[in-house]
Amino acid sequence: MEEKVPVSGPEEAAAYAESFAEEKYGEGFETLRVDEQGSEPDVTYKVTMVPDADPSKPFRSFVETSSGEARRPYDDYLQYLFKERAEGPFLEVLARDELLAGYAAVLYGRADRIMWEEGDYERYMGSGGFLSPYVQVFVAYPAGADDRESAEDLARLLEELRACGTSFEIIVFEEGWDPLRDCLYGGNFGPDGGTGAMITNDPSAGSVPSVERLERSIEGRRSFQAMREDPPAPWDGDGHPDGLVQDPTGYASYPTIIWNDGHGDAR
Repeated sequence: MEEKVPVSGPEEAAAYAESFAEEKYGEGFETLRVDEQGSEPDVTYKVTMVPDADPSKPFRSFVETSSGEARRPYDDYLQYLFKERAEGPFLEVLARDELLAGYAAVLYGRADRIMWEEGDYERYMGSGGFLSPYVQVFVAYPAGADDRESAEDLARLLEELRACGTSFEIIVFEEGWDPLRDCLYGGNFGPDGGTGAMITNDPSAGSVPSVERLERSIEGRRSFQAMREDPPAPWDGDGHPDGLVQDPTGYASYPTIIWNDGHGDAR
């Protein structure tokens, strides 16, 4: 039977997660934040940590407790073995698109107890499903870009992105807008399609929307923005638009956008 450890709050959860990771990976770690999920007697502590040797690699360690006792944590630290391979093809496609103001591609990895190795890429990425890793793609079009031109470019871009062979979620926004609050278009795709479907690697999951459908989506979002009393929050492409400390590894976190010349921080 698995031995359980007493954990009665976020500080003890962080200490346990750090010591467990140090023993598991043979290096030191520092806690950035602890988020609580659930309520007594069953609480899960999501501990966001970085390795002492490379603070640019935040990851999550999950400490599940029941009545003040914790199971062995599980984490997504080993996503960094596969991050470059998963994100690279998407970044190459995005970098070729001269109509974009900026872009980002971020692997959203899996948290588990498996000691993955570099040769496990296909097994790590899995065959699809809600809990499988996927890449979050952020696409920024220039402020005031023509909707039809953007829709035509996006349709072509989606075809190229799904050829990367990995499930992805795309979030399209206008330069300066908050991409998570004010996106122009969003969808989930398997490598051969899949808009509107659960994130999946099933090649029969659907197809890329037509240019007309994409244009209607963009126009509809712009119309909605025009009716709002509060204008979209300006965003410079780095960190939370309101300056809040965000979970750097969590879903719906803001990425760091790579701006093309003349846009964003390159202006």
